[in-house]
Amino acid sequence: SWTMYAGQHWAITGPNGAGKSILVNAICRTISVIEGRILYYFDTDDEGIPRSRSYFTRGEVVKISTDTQKELLQTYGGYHQARWQRFEAADAPTVSDLLTGKSIEHISPHEASPLQTDDAVYQARRYHAVDLLDIKYLLHRKILHISHGEGRKVLLARALMQVPKLLILD
Repeated sequence: SWTMYAGQHWAITGPNGAGKSILVNAICRTISVIEGRILYYFDTDDEGIPRSRSYFTRGEVVKISTDTQKELLQTYGGYHQARWQRFEAADAPTVSDLLTGKSIEHISPHEASPLQTDDAVYQARRYHAVDLLDIKYLLHRKILHISHGEGRKVLLARALMQVPKLLILD
């Protein structure tokens, strides 16, 4: 049994193959739980007592891992080598393009539905995240032209802009 409360920070450590990523994937609901259950206490009842539920809504639980970084890069240009494919990067988004409410909320860049959160709120969150991570210098750069470490910072900024109830770094 394990209960996480708001404002806590946890680290799960262990050797390779110990099951850390499997636990993360179970928490994120990307794999099925065979035994036991995972309950999310993101809601409270009328008296303020935490109420469990077996689901979460988009953005409540955000995971950053090598897989999410790989997915982001493959989305915007699977293979890129600066010398030979430099012109293919012309269509790739900039870091600034990825740190917008539309980029975060809309699955497709062609989606036209209104944002659930006001764009001004996202701009304030972006300013805070960019300042916190000291990545203002990256905003004008193409996503394909940043290092892996810089990419992790961009993913972390996107995650912070969503204000998740649970942020997982795997």
